[in-house]
Amino acid sequence: MKKALLLAAAAALLLCVPLAFARADGERPANSGRYERYAAAHMELSEAELKLALALKLDEPSYKNVVVVNRPSSLGVLVSKHFALPAGYVPAVLEDVDKNYAMDGVQLRADCCAAFLEMARAAERQGAFLYIKSGYRVNKTNDDPDDMWNAWPGHSEHQTGLAFDLRLKGKTRTLLRDYRYETSFEYAWLCAHACDYGFVLSYPEGESDTTGYEFEPWHWRYVGVRIATDMRDKGFSTFPEYWAAYLMARELRAEPPARIVASVDSLFCRFACAYAEAE
Repeated sequence: MKKALLLAAAAALLLCVPLAFARADGERPANSGRYERYAAAHMELSEAELKLALALKLDEPSYKNVVVVNRPSSLGVLVSKHFALPAGYVPAVLEDVDKNYAMDGVQLRADCCAAFLEMARAAERQGAFLYIKSGYRVNKTNDDPDDMWNAWPGHSEHQTGLAFDLRLKGKTRTLLRDYRYETSFEYAWLCAHACDYGFVLSYPEGESDTTGYEFEPWHWRYVGVRIATDMRDKGFSTFPEYWAAYLMARELRAEPPARIVASVDSLFCRFACAYAEAE
């Protein structure tokens, strides 16, 4: 009931936001009949849920009519099969993750790295050992739009430097899903505490229609404590739904002029990112 009321309120907000988006090629897709067609195919959805789905472009084929995001460095950036990072985007400051908590060479954006290490050390004190297999990366070419495990280049959260894949430390498996991370104490700990450090599960179980991906209990994304705890308090299980309801109008605006020059000093960078998050 709580989530239904919040979705209804979010839908009211969406009435003020046009459902036509700028395409990567500069054209604008036609929206005539979009709502009616999607509603006919998804009669189980409420009006609020239908409007959120259209805001996320879930009625369109994957990787078609792609929106290139204006604020790629924002903690609230949406990266999906319908929303892409600008070509060649690289986070301003990347840091190597402490090798006690990651494989050799793993990097994250400075603010995400600091938050992860704080979380990992807190988890360790309670018997959970968080260990990153993959952090920042640019995905390789992929020509399968129906791939539910691997994103196309420019469409992966990993490229933001704000996302990582975890594995069980001390064990080696060919595929991440072979670890059965969802059965681990580490996963249970994250589900209970990750939002307190600003992290959310990107691809929850049973949400493939919204996220575009299969359940990935190992893939976590940094959105900042404010967004993560608000998602929890409002009952949102996926970041895209929350983005459409509360962040879309801001995130689709042009990137504001930089007010703080990036520094190689990680403490300064974390201050800058915290300042941007609070705006």
